Amino acid sequence: MTDSAKRISTDILTLSDLDDTLVTTRRKASLAGKTNPVLIAQNSLPERDTVSTPAMEKLFKLLSRNSVFIPITGRTFDSALKVLNEKEFTLLISHFGGHASLGGDVDPAAHDIYQTFVQRWNTHAHDTRTTHQPDINTLFDQLTAIDSANQYGDRVKYNLAPDGLMNELVVKKDLSKLSGHIDDAFDDYRAKSVELIESLHGSLDHSPFLIHQNGNNLAFYLKEISKQECVHSLLKIFDLQNTLTISAGDSHSDLGFMMKADFLVAPTSSQLAGNL
Repeated sequence: MTDSAKRISTDILTLSDLDDTLVTTRRKASLAGKTNPVLIAQNSLPERDTVSTPAMEKLFKLLSRNSVFIPITGRTFDSALKVLNEKEFTLLISHFGGHASLGGDVDPAAHDIYQTFVQRWNTHAHDTRTTHQPDINTLFDQLTAIDSANQYGDRVKYNLAPDGLMNELVVKKDLSKLSGHIDDAFDDYRAKSVELIESLHGSLDHSPFLIHQNGNNLAFYLKEISKQECVHSLLKIFDLQNTLTISAGDSHSDLGFMMKADFLVAPTSSQLAGNL
């Protein structure tokens, strides 16, 4: 625990997810009737371009103005920097919580406190990944075997953290090839991966993994270094007695860290809003 004399004081602290909160894809923007989004990052297919709608641009300005602004994303570190597109931030939490890095908008008086947090969290995350690499490898082999056996043609990949270790596994489906409801598209992956995890750890609850589906993505990541756990550690470096904390996000994987704030912001078209 950080000594109170060394904690950071700020009027406003903002914690925000990126995808489908502050940025989206050109396809999703079009489906939502947003015909003139701002291009953030090009993809191999135009429909996968990362864009920001006028409302998202205004939300970013609102959330980041006069605040300690901390993006929290499932994206890799490099991918997150790409879509932030040189926007100012204090800290960046990437890889579903598995990596922390300093941004350019850091109060010099608090720099050492932030730097210490980043070093300690990344050491903890590295140690956690090292412990669970065999499990992640085994699960990855299972997911690729499911795809191969059923000839799904899905993108099954692992993302490496900046330390070179696997951090999260992602299965991405091509929406153009889907038949039926998107929520049922991952039933095979989910059932067989949970069966494998239970065989290794007794139950999903006692395993190191969290499973999250949002749209055409299914992700497996480590609960000990999740967004929620990272924010839980992060908030200890702040003196929050007189601070307004705001969180923004769109999916179930965001809710754990969002609930640690005073106020929540979620898009009305989001996974979270859909369950209200």
